[in-house]
Amino acid sequence: MYNKMRLLIPVLLLSLVCGIAVSAAPELSADEILNRMDRMEGVNDMTCQLRMTVTSKSGQTQVRNMTMYTKGKADGSQFFFVKVDLPALIKGTSLLSITRAGQADETWLYLPALGKPKRITASERGGSFMGSDFSYQDMGTVRSEDYQSRLLRTEKLGGEEVYVVESVPRTEEIRKASGFSKQIWWIRTSNFTRAKAEFYDQAKKVAKVQLASKPVEVKAGAWFNSMMEMSNKGLGSKTEVEFSNVRVNTGVKDEFFAVENMKE
Repeated sequence: MYNKMRLLIPVLLLSLVCGIAVSAAPELSADEILNRMDRMEGVNDMTCQLRMTVTSKSGQTQVRNMTMYTKGKADGSQFFFVKVDLPALIKGTSLLSITRAGQADETWLYLPALGKPKRITASERGGSFMGSDFSYQDMGTVRSEDYQSRLLRTEKLGGEEVYVVESVPRTEEIRKASGFSKQIWWIRTSNFTRAKAEFYDQAKKVAKVQLASKPVEVKAGAWFNSMMEMSNKGLGSKTEVEFSNVRVNTGVKDEFFAVENMKE
């Protein structure tokens, strides 16, 4: 049972960056491809450090160091927690995301200045996470059942074979929560890590572009993109995230992912 558990990493980060290492299957549907994206076979939990660099249109930069914890369970539940270590001015700021099958996602933000966690509502999920080009929605889980998806084609991207999948929100509520009219994913056929994603605004123009690179095998058959970049076409800004010190199956407890622990 343990070896069958899958860890789903959210679009920051998540979102968005792991895969199952299996041979490419020509008959896979769009939903099957999305279900394999952002998953790692045989990984129950993961801890890592990340360095986020936000660069404005004028070239000004802000750097944040964080610690990230994720966990997946056999019942499909997914947990994600990230906490700011530096700079000192916002140290202790944290985000908790919980996804359970058949239930609405929970996203909580803790700001030390406020002194208590605040739940992010559905209408706020498209907002910027700590001034970066990633939104709260990006930090959550991609639920294939929330989208009408189709496989557009396979092609070469940067010398690698990729699936190209288009996803359109199934409902108006999902569209408003995500802030996008559709998303297009470029997913490596070799290990099902994402290579690229485009996010389209309500006018059906590209609003943001995500690039994910340098996949590393953190466990036999489990791959993780160690570099990510999100660029905002409207603002002219970009956010780069570099992951390091990745550790898997260290035994992170379910109780760790609790709202009351965000202040610690």
